[in-house]
Amino acid sequence: MLGKPRVHEEAAVKTADVIDRLREGLASLRAQRPRVEASAPFPISGNILHNAPEAVWYPPEVLAHLTEMLPFWFGECERILAGDGSEPVPFGRVADNELRIGVIARDRTLPLRELYARVDSLVERAIARLGELSDADRVVARSRAVFIAIDPSVFGVGAVPTS
Repeated sequence: MLGKPRVHEEAAVKTADVIDRLREGLASLRAQRPRVEASAPFPISGNILHNAPEAVWYPPEVLAHLTEMLPFWFGECERILAGDGSEPVPFGRVADNELRIGVIARDRTLPLRELYARVDSLVERAIARLGELSDADRVVARSRAVFIAIDPSVFGVGAVPTS
C-alpha cells in the first residue's frame, strides 16, 4: 500500500549528499555574484513561462525563481512529513501555476542584493532543516507522497517519486 512506509527501504540519495549539493550550489551562486552584479542592470524578460518556446530568464528571474521555489517545495515536504500515512499526500504543481509566475514576476524587480540575501537565507534554512531529518524520514515521506499532474504523459498520474 502506498501510504504505509516500508521499513527496509533505503533512501536513493542520502540526506547528507543533498545537504552537500545545496552547499556547493550556494557556494557557486556566491562566487558568481560579483560578475552578475557587475553586469546589471538586466532587461525584464517578456516571457518567463517554462512551456513557452522562447522563454528567457535573466539573473533576476533565476534568483526570483529560487526565492519562490525553495519555500514552496520545502513546504510541500513538510506537508508530506506531517501526513499520517493512511493515504498518499498529493503535492506539486505545474510550471505555469499562476501564483508561481506572479511571485517570480514581482520578485524579479527587487534589487539583486535582496534576491541574493533571500536565496542565501533560504538555502541555509533548507540545510538546517535537512540536517534534522534522517534518511529514514525521507523514505517515510516518499511513501506518503503521490504526484498529481495535469499532463500524465509528463509525470504519470499517481507515480511515486523515487527520491
